[in-house]
Amino acid sequence: MLSLLGYGLALLGAAHCGNESCDDLQGQARRAIHAAVDAADRSCSVDGDCALVNHGVSCIDSCDSEQTSVASSAARALEAQVQAADDEYCGQFWHQSCKRLLLPCAPPSSVATSSCQQGKCVTTFVPR
Repeated sequence: MLSLLGYGLALLGAAHCGNESCDDLQGQARRAIHAAVDAADRSCSVDGDCALVNHGVSCIDSCDSEQTSVASSAARALEAQVQAADDEYCGQFWHQSCKRLLLPCAPPSSVATSSCQQGKCVTTFVPR
């Protein structure tokens, strides 16, 4: 069954790979990324205080943008948290020979940009 969860579609089912099911590992990766993105500092004064960070992981395919705007000072920490989630959960996913569902995505019609609005870094999308 396909279900919309967070940043995109994930294959949910009864596939079990080793100690944890494949979809459990994807869910753990997704939750870790959501928590890191939600906790990231977004305070700013000008657009230059903000940076885009890719929060996609290798075991989850998504048609949605996997970029978020955070304070430039928080970008490296968020990148490290995303990499740690990828290493831990997606590493197990691939080690257990799990298969990622590849989604048929339409080409993106917009580009993510980062800006400071009312003291907070926000992600906006500009048409191509």
